Amino acid sequence: MTRRACTRFVRDFAIAATLDTLEGLCRRRLKGDDAVLGEIQAVNLGLAAHERLTPKLRGLLRETGWRVIVHMIDLNLSGHLDMAILAGLKKATRDLDVEWFEEDLGIWTWGRLALGVHHLPPFLDQDSVRDTAANIRTCSDVLERPLCVENPPTYFALGDMEMWEYMACVAEEADCGLVLDTGHMIGFDICTGQASSQPQRKAWRGWSRVRELHVSGFQSVQLAGLPVWIDHHPEPVREPQIDWILQTLPCLAPSALICLEMDGASPAAIADTHARLIHGMVSA
Repeated sequence: MTRRACTRFVRDFAIAATLDTLEGLCRRRLKGDDAVLGEIQAVNLGLAAHERLTPKLRGLLRETGWRVIVHMIDLNLSGHLDMAILAGLKKATRDLDVEWFEEDLGIWTWGRLALGVHHLPPFLDQDSVRDTAANIRTCSDVLERPLCVENPPTYFALGDMEMWEYMACVAEEADCGLVLDTGHMIGFDICTGQASSQPQRKAWRGWSRVRELHVSGFQSVQLAGLPVWIDHHPEPVREPQIDWILQTLPCLAPSALICLEMDGASPAAIADTHARLIHGMVSA
């Protein structure tokens, strides 16, 4: 069932892309033979400060009519803010009509070293709230666009605040939007037991600030008899996560996007996840 056939409210969808995958997605959209891409309203483009879109790629992106969101890569919002990275991102997106920028909280680089999967989580306390909010305001001023912040893929907790409370406090202090990554939050619950697995029951004051909900795959395995969560976007999105998402949607503003952040997954897997979400929204 497509959204055009639905009589109930169906949210707008975004698709995640990198500089390497963007052209293929644009061409499939313009060709018109990909049912899912025909139902997509926005692209969430992961972009590093040194990357550049060619004029041809910019033209293809404009032809799609997609709204553009830029997911920044390796910017430390929870520590020292590298102004050179910000300047590079502003240059890279100069001719793009970016609706907002976004980035996961945490420490992603250490000096000239990219930490990758060894990134550090934000410290969950009031001092961190204040410092992170200051960085967010600086980013918005430099980029001249809103900045939304995302709950990171976190394997352990530092500080005395819960992640839900921390995210709400940062958004209020910085007056910014939030991105709620469902795989990250479920994984954080697996690792720490701090995040509720019943999101709809939470009287969370951050709901109204959520502008985007990320659907990303993850692995949950046993290692030495203990549960281990691994952030891995191409993994299948299983039914408990779909249920978690569908519980969450009534808490969000109608304008909040659902982003299929399944980079690396097959088109068939993305189509299946999209169809299950549409079915869930129509059946609710």
